[in-house]
This record gives sequence, structure tokens and C-alpha cells, in this order.
Amino acid sequence: MHCSIRRQGRRRRAAWLLLASIGWLAGSGAAWGADSAAIAAGSVSGGQAKDSLRRAALAGGIAPLSAAAATYYMDVQELKLRNEFAATDILVSRAADEITLTILERDAFAIDGAELTPGSHALFDRLSGVLRRYEKTLVEIAAYAEGRGSREQSQQLADRRAAAVAAYLEARGIGRSRVFAIGAAGRRPVDRSDRASSRARNRRVELTLSPIVQGG
Repeated sequence: MHCSIRRQGRRRRAAWLLLASIGWLAGSGAAWGADSAAIAAGSVSGGQAKDSLRRAALAGGIAPLSAAAATYYMDVQELKLRNEFAATDILVSRAADEITLTILERDAFAIDGAELTPGSHALFDRLSGVLRRYEKTLVEIAAYAEGRGSREQSQQLADRRAAAVAAYLEARGIGRSRVFAIGAAGRRPVDRSDRASSRARNRRVELTLSPIVQGG
């Protein structure tokens, strides 16, 4: 009996998320085109960095989720994010219990700039609101700056952009113990062609959210 109730609950949640996803796809994400599913790259930093961040978050007083609760917690957070950014070009994607938000360069930074544009503040304010509400998640910020001068210049720009996003979130109440920032420069291109539009898609910021789970 209890197993049947749990299965029914999972089916209802799955249907709920599917309907929300269909509504979101109909209204946003046009900048990504047909290949948008390939963008859900997930975490860049790797398991060791994530484990260190998890321990720091626990030491900072955040109570972890049980493994059983983590998926539902991320389900609800995903739905909130999809609804929050439904009318934007922000791509929200999901792989297992990780949620990735992908933000194009043009929506956050000026060309060759490492400071968030005034027009992006509202976007990051809305994101901060969700992250404060769902505090049992780690936040990896990966900035990609392919094709901006030399490889070294691209890396430096990516580092500065990732740090700028992290600093903005921290100023909006997202604890540093939850956040890891990395400059990914030209890694993981989402479009390998040499067109200007392709390079523009590769220049982006990805925020990957993962649950803080007890024991790993």
C-alpha cells in the first residue's frame, strides 16, 4: 500500500515537471536553437572540489539532505527556476540531481568585460532569491570566454567573470561556503563551428546546482 502511494506521488511529480518544462520550452530559450539539450554539461570542478565544498557548507551550519529527499528537493527547485526564467533566454537543464543554468555572455557582460552589466543585476537578483530559499544546494560557477585574444587572456577573463558572479551572489546573501567559481575559458564548447554566432554561444556562464547530501 505504502509503495503504491509513493509510486503515485512520483508519477504526479514527474507529470508536473513535464508540463512545466513544456510550457517553458514554448516560451523561452530561443537563442539556443535545436542543440540546446547538448549544453547541460554539469559540474566542471570534479568530485574532490565538490566534496570539499560540501564539507565547508556543513561546517557553516547547513543541515544536509538525506539521499532519499535530495531528488525531490531538486525537482521543486528546478520547477521554481524554470518558472522564474520562463520569459528569458536563460537555459535551465537537468542531469540526475544537478541543475545547470546557462547564461549567454550578452546577458551578463560587455564584450571583453568582467563586470556584470547593470542590465544583468535583475537576473542575478532573481537567481539569488531562489538560491537563498533552497540553501541546501552547492553552486558551481563556470565562466567560458573562448576566443578572447590569446589562450592566457581568455583564461584570465574567464577567471574574472566567474569571480564577479560569485561576488555578486555573496553580496546577495549566498554564503561563500556554498559557492565554487572556476574560469573554464574555452573548455566544453557547445558549438565547434567557426561562425561568429557559434563563438557567441560558447561564451557563457554556467551555474550548476547540486544537493548537499549527508555522506556525499
